[in-house]
Amino acid sequence: EWVNGQPLLIPKNAKYDRHVTKYPIEDLIGSLVKLSILNSIKTITLFMDVTYVNPEKSSGSVWDYPKLPEKISILSASSNGQTSQIYEDKKHSIFTYSLLKGFAGAADNGDNVINLDEITDYVYRSVPKYIDYAPGFIDQTPSFNGVDLNRTIVDLR
Repeated sequence: EWVNGQPLLIPKNAKYDRHVTKYPIEDLIGSLVKLSILNSIKTITLFMDVTYVNPEKSSGSVWDYPKLPEKISILSASSNGQTSQIYEDKKHSIFTYSLLKGFAGAADNGDNVINLDEITDYVYRSVPKYIDYAPGFIDQTPSFNGVDLNRTIVDLR
């Protein structure tokens, strides 16, 4: 949902008529930016599986992530104007399913450590692959915002 030109996070089971259940993405990012200033915070990695950020019906309004501090990286389920699609057989979105498979080791290059570059590359390759196999699905390309792809996400050792 959009309010005043800003996309909102709405939990799947939220009551849409109650604004208290909606949280602007900009507020979330603003809070993360404030946290990133702390010396004790080394990195912040956010995986965003949202239905859409800029739907086709958003009347020409296009929202994009602001420039992020180096400590913050965001991997999103889809690019602007696209929808994160559900993989009914797996009870997850295609993005979440790909992400979980990657975390479990499918993204690993053989060293038992999965860094952000590996998981991002894996998700970028696997989401379109699953889309191609599913009849009726439309294009979905994950998007990445950030600069530091070397951070460790999962250590399987």
